[in-house]
Amino acid sequence: MKEEGRVRRFFSCLRFRLLLIVVIALLPAFGLVIYAAVQQRNDAARSARGDSLRLAQLAAAEQAQLAESATIAGLEAPKEAG
Repeated sequence: MKEEGRVRRFFSCLRFRLLLIVVIALLPAFGLVIYAAVQQRNDAARSARGDSLRLAQLAAAEQAQLAESATIAGLEAPKEAG
């Protein structure tokens, strides 16, 4: 019984109410921070995918050019494994 009165008094005190107001006021800011972090992560992943695709295309183009040069020079292109 005594404990129940103490808990009830805690929830009705000014300090708790002020703390609750501050926490509620900060929730949108925390939401924006989380949203911005997720967006930044998605942008970085999209950029990394684009970079890796460009690198793969560059490597494929270079391989094709080397194979063509070898064919023109009369050398045989290496056989693919398989």
